[in-house]
Amino acid sequence: AVLGPGMTEVRLVCVFGGARIVVPAGMYVEATGMGIFGGWDSKVHNTPPTDPATPWIRLSGVAVFGGVEVREKPPRGRGNLLERLFG
Repeated sequence: AVLGPGMTEVRLVCVFGGARIVVPAGMYVEATGMGIFGGWDSKVHNTPPTDPATPWIRLSGVAVFGGVEVREKPPRGRGNLLERLFG
């Protein structure tokens, strides 16, 4: 997806299932959510943008008997082959 300038808000509700959100390396993601008998994990470690026009994502929601994982896509040509193929 192509994001516009500033914040894009995404709300997730996962019940008896899960979601994996993959963002480009370096994109700021503010992930807040709750896992009930499930998990909510963000593996994105970055700092908020200083330019208000920089695209970033605010992710919120709940996972019930399921999970949500947020992670960065490795830059092209990086990471091992299995990770690149099956994410």
